[in-house]
Amino acid sequence: MPRDPFEHTAMPLGDHLDELRRRVMLGLFGVVPVFIAGLVFGKTILIFVTQPLRDALAREGLPQAMQTTGPLEGFMAYLKIALLLALIIGAPWIIYQAWKFVAPGLYNKEKRFINVLAPLSVAMSITGLAFVYYVAIPMMLLFFVHFNATLINRHPATAPAPAGVTLPAFPTLDADPVDPQPGTVWINRALQEMRVAVPQPPPKEGDPAPPPKVLGMRLTGDSLVSQEYRISEYLSLVVLFAGIFALTFQAPVVVLLVGWSGLVKVETMRRQRRYVIFGIAVISAIVTPPDALSMFLLGIPLYLLFEFGVLLLTVFPASRVARGGGVLGKADQDPPPD
Repeated sequence: MPRDPFEHTAMPLGDHLDELRRRVMLGLFGVVPVFIAGLVFGKTILIFVTQPLRDALAREGLPQAMQTTGPLEGFMAYLKIALLLALIIGAPWIIYQAWKFVAPGLYNKEKRFINVLAPLSVAMSITGLAFVYYVAIPMMLLFFVHFNATLINRHPATAPAPAGVTLPAFPTLDADPVDPQPGTVWINRALQEMRVAVPQPPPKEGDPAPPPKVLGMRLTGDSLVSQEYRISEYLSLVVLFAGIFALTFQAPVVVLLVGWSGLVKVETMRRQRRYVIFGIAVISAIVTPPDALSMFLLGIPLYLLFEFGVLLLTVFPASRVARGGGVLGKADQDPPPD
């Protein structure tokens, strides 16, 4: 009886479990340092993540302030930021460990497909996150912050000042002054706040008085809608959009898989674009918040990504990827390496 050419590649179940345990531990050990770095630089990252909201508020001339409604809310937001950073940066490392676990059992031809799909998937995930931060979230916030600011406005009456009444005038500055004197008052145009320097008592009798503490009072316009967003809700919105776009930006990967597997030919994809557009509209309506702007912000890129996937499938058909630049034949018969 001829010997099975793949018999020597078989690995006992115990060895498989040991290898799986090792890869899981390596994956976790790679993510933990990123999580710790997220805790160390959590404040800086939080400032970066909330920048689109603060820009949208500043554009409407509103105070760039957020709020917490519970004692643990700020701390939980801090942990969420660190965890989000660990997942985003650590995901390629986890994928790499998963690849190292399954790679020994794949044929050389199968490895060529994975070598194309894995980098493409990581690149599209990064592109999706960048699109969320620089395009989707800012555009959505600009629209809704402006909408809320003009939703219900009041129109205070005006009248001449009574005789003998002199209105005080405070200087309007773009930044707080250096070393303000106690009791001085000014308006910070960038923060949309009235600021005052309050003297602080010395910690001990006879010690020199510390510098005055600057306190601020937020200025509001004529809108009756106060826009002070909870930090936890904003982060939840960012995480939701990041997850949606990171997944939907895998559309080129899905198109390649469907085309390479032979389920749908590239010619059929080109002819049935109207059904693709309908499906994209349905998906956008289901996974995004219930507003037309969010649907368009997801639907338009998703259709462009579909077209990009069709282009990749046209340039890199399955036969070309399987050859890997060589002749189809011997590469397909190579047994999986040890």
